[in-house]
Amino acid sequence: MEKFKTLLIIGASVFAAGVLAFVIGMFSVNWKFADLNTYAYTDSEYAITDTINSVSVSAGTAHIEIRPIDTEHPKPVVFSHNERKHNVYADISVENGQLKIRQKYEWGLRGINIISVFSFKQNKIIAYLPVSIGGVDIVLGSGYAGIYDMTIGELSADVSSGRVELQNSTADTLDLEISSGSAKIADSTVGDLKVNLKSGNVKLDNITVSNINAKIDSGYVSGSILGSKADYTISVSVDSGYSNLSDQTGSTNKRITVKINSGSLKIKFI
Repeated sequence: MEKFKTLLIIGASVFAAGVLAFVIGMFSVNWKFADLNTYAYTDSEYAITDTINSVSVSAGTAHIEIRPIDTEHPKPVVFSHNERKHNVYADISVENGQLKIRQKYEWGLRGINIISVFSFKQNKIIAYLPVSIGGVDIVLGSGYAGIYDMTIGELSADVSSGRVELQNSTADTLDLEISSGSAKIADSTVGDLKVNLKSGNVKLDNITVSNINAKIDSGYVSGSILGSKADYTISVSVDSGYSNLSDQTGSTNKRITVKINSGSLKIKFI
């Protein structure tokens, strides 16, 4: 029995050494493992002719951007890059004034490609829309969703392990539900900001905000707010976490209300 174990260990060691030598050898001669990939990548373009009042996004792994129409893209349009034929692609539709962007998966024999791990290309979806949108709702898995230079009424994002960003934009309300992902709000103006954070993080970078209501479990919220700390009535409840803000009565009707379990809050006013 001991002899068998010894032979088994020797065999496994020789096999591992052989695999390692093969990989090192292939890299040394600039072999491209991506050449083994058989996925067919395509790009699609979807012209939007209907009036858009709101946007609904649902994606697992895609990189999604929402931008205003410009001189290069004067009419609403959605581009989907790096679609994988037969199994990963964008499904674009408009119903009752709502633009729906869905990343679709159709797993099956045609979608199987073990070698694809060496050459994965992320599905990238870019929507050019009117600068002002009534509402945007985002449900995100491990991908990315970014909103740039837009004016939005109600914005909500439910993020699993991905990342959502709002940059140089305005939102009347912003509702963030984050499990283990992250969010960044930069150079933007938000009326009411609501955060429900499990174990991820939220970064505020030079934002103007009227009210913040946050619940932090084991994640953290940090960053900078434009304005005076004295303007805000602050109420903070901390169990075993940390907050650099303490209770105070402000000089205006602006409010910051935070409940922290084992997470942290670190905000500065500039």
